[in-house]
Amino acid sequence: MGCDVIKFKLKSDELVMFVVMCVYAVICPFNKVEESFNTQAIHDVIYKTKYIYYYDHITFPGVVPRTFVGALAVAMPTALINYVTSCSKYLTHQIARFILAFYVTWCFSTFRRATKNVFGTQVGNFLLLLTCSQFHFMFYASRTLPNTFGMCCALMTMSHWFNRDWDGFLWWSGLGVLIFRSELMILLGPMLLMDIYYKKKDFREVCLAIFTYLPHDVPRSRVTLI
Repeated sequence: MGCDVIKFKLKSDELVMFVVMCVYAVICPFNKVEESFNTQAIHDVIYKTKYIYYYDHITFPGVVPRTFVGALAVAMPTALINYVTSCSKYLTHQIARFILAFYVTWCFSTFRRATKNVFGTQVGNFLLLLTCSQFHFMFYASRTLPNTFGMCCALMTMSHWFNRDWDGFLWWSGLGVLIFRSELMILLGPMLLMDIYYKKKDFREVCLAIFTYLPHDVPRSRVTLI
């Protein structure tokens, strides 16, 4: 399954990417509107802890349901660091950004290694170089946007697609589509259909896998919106 391959390892050149992301977070530490929802959720998990009734998601739910999954993934290690250091809310905010930047770097490194396996080391190295030289990706990697969490899922999905790991492909694509960004199906769906068309994957096996994961993923996605 996709979650079985999780290993938090980065190479030295990939750490450079992480450092650049952190520099952008320090230079521009403030939120845009879309970030504020997850930032507030991270704040509530850290500072309001078990008093869920007072969470912003409860008192000001808004018109669009919001998931807590991404915020929890960032808030849990941030809360641990905050507990040990007792740092200010400003520094806690920065630490949360650094943790998200690490997640993005890890997902990208997984995608890069899958790319190297298919296209060679040179392509993988140029992929890293070109990505690090781009502003948009590096700047938004530490921003708590739904797009950022969805991008992590998309990178992992494409990594498993390159490696022909269909369980991982379906698991991560389901996580991204059902919980973070439903429009990811526009990107990931054709990838699956193309493999079915070129007979890289049997249609019956795909249907069986989808109906195996669907009963678990849909209820899980609904729970995470509460």
